[in-house]
Amino acid sequence: MALHQSLVLEFPGRVECVVHYSMRVLVGTADGRLVLFDTRKDPNKPVGVHELPHKKRIQQILVVPHIRMVIVLANNTVTVHSATDLELVSSEFHLAKDVTHLSVNQRGPPHFRVCAASATKLQLFQFEAKEKRYKYLRELAIADPPEVVGWYRNKLIVGSRRGYALINDKTAEALSINLNVNTTPMVKLLPNEEIVVSAMDALGVFLLFTGEPVQRNSIAWTKAPVAIEYTSPYLVSMIPQKGIDVHSMQDGSLVQSIALPRITAMFGNGMKWDMEPRTGGDSEDVIVVAALTATGSTSIFKVEQMPMEQQVQELLDRGRIEEASDLMKKSISSLNADKQKSRMRRFHRQVAITLLKRCEFNAAVEFIYRSGMDPREWLSFFPDLVSPSFAYEPTILTPDVLPRGSSASPDWNSVLAALLKDNAGNLAPELVANGHAKLYTKSSKALLKCLEMIKKHSSRDRSSSREGMFATPPRSRSTSRESEFSAAHSSGGSFHRAPVLSRAAATVSSSFPKDIQRSEAVDTALLRLYIMHESMSEIAALLTTIDHQGEGAHCDLGSSQALLMHHHLYFELGLLFERHGRVLDALDVYARMGSGEYIQNPLEDSTSGAQAAVDLLLTVEDTSLVLYHSVRSSIHQPVDDID
Repeated sequence: MALHQSLVLEFPGRVECVVHYSMRVLVGTADGRLVLFDTRKDPNKPVGVHELPHKKRIQQILVVPHIRMVIVLANNTVTVHSATDLELVSSEFHLAKDVTHLSVNQRGPPHFRVCAASATKLQLFQFEAKEKRYKYLRELAIADPPEVVGWYRNKLIVGSRRGYALINDKTAEALSINLNVNTTPMVKLLPNEEIVVSAMDALGVFLLFTGEPVQRNSIAWTKAPVAIEYTSPYLVSMIPQKGIDVHSMQDGSLVQSIALPRITAMFGNGMKWDMEPRTGGDSEDVIVVAALTATGSTSIFKVEQMPMEQQVQELLDRGRIEEASDLMKKSISSLNADKQKSRMRRFHRQVAITLLKRCEFNAAVEFIYRSGMDPREWLSFFPDLVSPSFAYEPTILTPDVLPRGSSASPDWNSVLAALLKDNAGNLAPELVANGHAKLYTKSSKALLKCLEMIKKHSSRDRSSSREGMFATPPRSRSTSRESEFSAAHSSGGSFHRAPVLSRAAATVSSSFPKDIQRSEAVDTALLRLYIMHESMSEIAALLTTIDHQGEGAHCDLGSSQALLMHHHLYFELGLLFERHGRVLDALDVYARMGSGEYIQNPLEDSTSGAQAAVDLLLTVEDTSLVLYHSVRSSIHQPVDDID
């Protein structure tokens, strides 16, 4: 629901026209009365009344708030009144005879000009600031009696039973618009120099002031409207014997209908005088409608947009992401840059959650990334992808936001089961047809993409304050690491499983525990996902890539070691040991590959194991370590670089 209605006042009698300005409501009656109410005071007690002597119905009211005037058409004559007390104001509108429609120029200069249309001509009047009155300007002859007129800059758009024409307000040069009308013509000027007109039986078509069509979906009404108003991003139409239809400007779809079968009048003020849409929260951005009651009185309703966040969430729930985004941007346009950025990040988080609940996982990835959401929020639902030490409880994807089904703890299988059971009506049919297993596979692939994006972003934007002593060392080996080999060898202990861990790495884990925990969670999950989806080349890249600040993978050692062993990924196991500074363990793995004990690829394991050992030894400065493993490697497989 985009709009909601609230009763402003009850009026004793039939209302033919209603307008709203500066918290005031002005009604025009069937018996020629103008009655003004101030909604800030007693809404049922008028603050101004003016009775026209002919006692004929009020046909039209124009509001020109900048000069505090209202212009009234009744009995085919025009009068001007003060906007605050309805007192008559002198003007030259008495020169206009048999007027059927009024239009005010929406964009000068000069501003506030008024067109009084009659059967054979358009008479133009201009406000003279010095005299504070409207004076006759000129008239333009027309071929067909107009039923509606709009005026923007130097062009009038005139609608008649025979069609629409654009008329130059100085030369009267006319450009016919090729549209099949077949209905009561209707014109509404819109932002961005667009116009919507009624065509054929009940179709709203968008045009430019050149007469060219706009590349926008047309509006389909149930029957031709008698009034159209704008409140961004919606068109609100008054449909006789029905009420109000609300259409999206984004795609022309019907958003909402409000039943008011005895509606008699409608007014909207969703644009400023310069034709720009009003920002969210503007008190002037309201639709006012009048509807007869069973007793013959008239109820005046104010129809306003729902709170912006509620509208946004409803649009998201219906999958209308782009429309929700436009609405959100409108609502925050008046905020400073920092607040806009913060609100948009929160909005992107809303979008991500909505898309996850709709099982549109690939689309959700972009918004998870843009929202800055901690990757562990989603990752925590995949216990098979995290290390035993992983301990993260979601603070965003909580049970009240994302259903967990039968599981008390985060579990994606349980979430999918709950979504397929309770939310199937909001899912695309093809997604429901995929079933649980395929959706799980799709979601794991999307999670992989998400983690890759986040890892790339973290590597690029990591603060320079974390360089130097706090950076995880690159692949090159320092003498201090290899000293562990000498100590183990001289004491007679085994050097095959010596826990060689750099002091710098230890410093990182204590100084930036949250960053390291997040990095370990991401990298450990990436390793498992690459194995799950058989992206073997990506595993080596993950374990060997070092960014410009010396950062590499932070895969959990214990669980990753067991997983690589289980899948016979021995070369990658060696790289994992290297990444953790376990040089001796890495050399041992490569030696076992060279001897044929570890077989990963029968066609090349002995060669690749020996070559990997050589590549590693070339980075080691401890000569005794190099000599020992050079001899060991050469026993199983001769490699040129050993010499």
